[in-house]
Amino acid sequence: MSLNVSNLTVHHGAICAVSRVSIAVPTGKLAAIIGANGAGKTTLLRTLSGLKTPTNGSIMWKGEKIAGIKPEALVRRGISHVSEGKSVIPELTVRENLELGAI
Repeated sequence: MSLNVSNLTVHHGAICAVSRVSIAVPTGKLAAIIGANGAGKTTLLRTLSGLKTPTNGSIMWKGEKIAGIKPEALVRRGISHVSEGKSVIPELTVRENLELGAI
């Protein structure tokens, strides 16, 4: 299993943005996170990439616990987060935009 998220909860102050989410994505497979505005999709992805700290639960990447690891260390493990919209540099390829996370 490449990614295994178990019982993940994330708060923004007093607000629970993600509540007890579990997902497993096997090696070589893709997953999509869908939901309404404000459902916690971005918070989940920011937590997986180390930009937010989970309140509870675990995140395993290739068998290693990664919750709480700094984003720059996660980039070295192959995990990065590129925001939508203004944060993407349109003159660069998708790969080049993702590689910027390592800088």
